[in-house]
Amino acid sequence: MPTPTGRPLPRSRRIVSGVLILMVGAITVMCLVLFIALRLDDAQIESDPGVATATVLSVSPLRTGIEFVDATGQTIRPPGGVLYPGLLSVGQQFLVEYSLEDPTIARVAGRTASVADLPIALTVALTWVIGGILWWLLRRRRPVAADAADEGEAGTTDPDPADRRVATEADLSGARPTER
Repeated sequence: MPTPTGRPLPRSRRIVSGVLILMVGAITVMCLVLFIALRLDDAQIESDPGVATATVLSVSPLRTGIEFVDATGQTIRPPGGVLYPGLLSVGQQFLVEYSLEDPTIARVAGRTASVADLPIALTVALTWVIGGILWWLLRRRRPVAADAADEGEAGTTDPDPADRRVATEADLSGARPTER
């Protein structure tokens, strides 16, 4: 990968750039998969809906455990918790909408996948902004001596050819060099 000046990046910076691109891509793909999965769960609930009163059993950062009795009289505790649980607390009772076909897919009544759109979009946008800034910083030109040290090329301290100056008689007499 050449830098904006046309010089190739040192190996270490190429590796870091590649890892950065992979991380940004992976986070983007995960957000896209989450976006699609939430809509598929909602579609399954809406294709064969059931409604019940649920009780919150536990609340953690990754999951809100609930329990409810479905239309057949079975007590259901969805292993993944409830979808879109914002602002629920332990012991609270609320209405859930669930899939009669698969009662373990349940969401808080009245909430849909659209409540996750903004957080997902912000996550992707922030990932790309931070990734873009880091990528730009990695590709910025550093002093050649530092790049040579990264590559183990001791002795290669030639500056950018555009910065080369021509020695003239004035240089030898102590005057300022002229640009070529």
